[in-house]
Amino acid sequence: MKKTILAAVLGGVTLFIWGFLSWAVLDLHGGTMRGLSNEDEVRAFMKSNFPQSSVYIIPKTMDGSEATMKKYQEGPIATVIYQAEGQNPAMPSQMVIGLLTNILFAWLAAWFLSRSTAFAESYFSRVTFVGMLGIFTAFFQHITNWNWMAYPTDYSVVMIADNILAMFLAGLVIAVFVKPDTAS
Repeated sequence: MKKTILAAVLGGVTLFIWGFLSWAVLDLHGGTMRGLSNEDEVRAFMKSNFPQSSVYIIPKTMDGSEATMKKYQEGPIATVIYQAEGQNPAMPSQMVIGLLTNILFAWLAAWFLSRSTAFAESYFSRVTFVGMLGIFTAFFQHITNWNWMAYPTDYSVVMIADNILAMFLAGLVIAVFVKPDTAS
């Protein structure tokens, strides 16, 4: 149990550090998210037309009506994640929550690994198992969003690659601790 907790904490820290590197240092995601030249006008429109923090979709429904189908065909289609209240740009609470959720994700990966056939295999097999969890979750989440929510392909590809690499790196750490005891 202690080794699983240690694997979770160190694996979670690994995920957190990779997240910082990929977003803030390497800026892997910067080219997939664009700003607007008329940002101030769009912000003013949103403040006066979006009644509360929510996820807004355009067109609003997919009711099958001819009018809605025409809107979908003509475009634009948009998903807007809107937070009316703003937030601290330094993001201290998000950093803490991010670290804690990364530790939870690493704990889940360690737990799954401890119950898999890869557990009794080589270090490489254990790393591969955790990496495969990354492939599964990245594809499930980001291909679903790409297909159903019209997320752009470049954004989706970078998110998939980032998620897979993150879990592979966490796997390098988790696999050190989650393994059969060698002492007899």
